[in-house]
Amino acid sequence: GPKDRVRFFGGKVTLTRRQAGIVAAALNGLFGGTSLIPMHYAAKEGYSGARYFVSFATGSMIVQVLWWIGLVAYRITLNRGSVPAALANLPEFHFSKVWLPLFLSGILFSIGMLGSIISVEYLGQGIGNTFVQCKILIAGLWGIFYYQEIRGMATITKFFISAVFALMGILALSHEHSHISHH
Repeated sequence: GPKDRVRFFGGKVTLTRRQAGIVAAALNGLFGGTSLIPMHYAAKEGYSGARYFVSFATGSMIVQVLWWIGLVAYRITLNRGSVPAALANLPEFHFSKVWLPLFLSGILFSIGMLGSIISVEYLGQGIGNTFVQCKILIAGLWGIFYYQEIRGMATITKFFISAVFALMGILALSHEHSHISHH
């Protein structure tokens, strides 16, 4: 039905919720998986670890402002140049209702990102970022035990079997990195 579909770009693109989720996950993999590549160049200039984290956070904030400017400009175009109509059609913030979850999410994300930066700094992109992806296992556990999004013994068993293989791969890569760094 209509509730199972998501519209983007003023209705020009319509996807099922599943398709939208898969596309968003692929974009996250593409851009999230490469988000720390610039750190290798910054490290040559002496910006790594916590120093890089401050630059990363500042860059993220600037990009977020640019996204909002782009969204407002897009809405102005959709509303035939009417700024008041464009502003009225922006997503509502509901800040007074969700400030605490937003604040906590920001703190948790920032701590996790600092961990990612330090991990990649000391273990390298291939190993460090691979280790960081253990977060999908944590998210999966939340999905199973708290949100109950993953149901059925067969599906949960497949999750845990996949998790064991993922951890074995991460540990094998880690061992290889340890072996290489001693030579």
